[in-house]
Amino acid sequence: MEEIGNELSIEDNHGFPTGERAFLYQPKSFVIIGTLGEFLRDGSFSREKFGSFELFRRNMTNPEVITFDELLERARHVVKHVTSSSDMSDGTELSNHQELEPESSDVPFGENYVPDGEMPF
Repeated sequence: MEEIGNELSIEDNHGFPTGERAFLYQPKSFVIIGTLGEFLRDGSFSREKFGSFELFRRNMTNPEVITFDELLERARHVVKHVTSSSDMSDGTELSNHQELEPESSDVPFGENYVPDGEMPF
């Protein structure tokens, strides 16, 4: 497959085109699992576990494997750049992406969630 969206010509049992068309697509997909905090125990960072996780996810191209806290950081990045460069559709502008932060009880990352800047890598 050369690129996303290749067109296929459908043929009958004798190899003649039927006039039908089909397309190949590779939609982007994600597996969202765990948190980076799971590589910490009693303040110690497990390079072995993290290295194993990185090897696993680097060998998975579809779906892309990311953690909940990485997804949250991606969302923050998008919101920060979208709101700083343009107005919202209703004409109001968010001055700061912190306004969109969920309440701590709303964060579905469990006990191992590590806030920004606290990972030792």
